[in-house]
Amino acid sequence: MNLNRQQLSLLITVFSLSIVVLLLYNIHLGGKQEEEYVIEMSLADEDIEEHKETFTNNLKYKRSSISYSLVDRNAYSLPPPIYTCIEGGKVVINIKVGRDGYVTEATFNETSSGTNNYCLIDNAITYALKARFNTGSKASQIGTITYLFQPK
Repeated sequence: MNLNRQQLSLLITVFSLSIVVLLLYNIHLGGKQEEEYVIEMSLADEDIEEHKETFTNNLKYKRSSISYSLVDRNAYSLPPPIYTCIEGGKVVINIKVGRDGYVTEATFNETSSGTNNYCLIDNAITYALKARFNTGSKASQIGTITYLFQPK
């Protein structure tokens, strides 16, 4: 493609003007700032409790399955957690059970679990601490409780 000097000059001029127009447009956009307002609204404590209770009541009928692994022990009480989270997932809780059958410690097992959702983990730990097993001969025994929460 052979262009003479006049055509080259025209092309260079068009490209130069295009760059100048784009720069001016960019500067114009950058200089315009809108003010942002944050309005914080809060509900009365009674309203929060009412909404929380309604939300919890709607979710409590969601199914969650529970299994445990504790050698030579039977579960007397393994309360199913009330489903209060939006997400689902598998949460494994390491438990330590005393001779009397009560869970004395409950910690999150990150490697065996399928989620890091704090809401699910918190619920699982709370309900694991409420679990009760039959009495045993050992002063303390280690096992796991696995909760499988269904997503909403």
